[in-house]
Amino acid sequence: MITDRGQAIAQLVPAPESASAIDRLVAERGAQRGRGKLLDVLGKLPQPIPGPPSAQLLDELRSERA
Repeated sequence: MITDRGQAIAQLVPAPESASAIDRLVAERGAQRGRGKLLDVLGKLPQPIPGPPSAQLLDELRSERA
């Protein structure tokens, strides 16, 4: 952060052509980089709710309106 008399006036960030989308999110929006391994998390996810897929239900509801 660059300040002038205590007021923020500019911010140094990576150049757009060299920065990835993640780099820009971290620099501009305060995003945090992921930690750990995705495959470790996938094993802990709950099982899907039984029944038809949401897309199928939405298609049926839309067809009823037409």
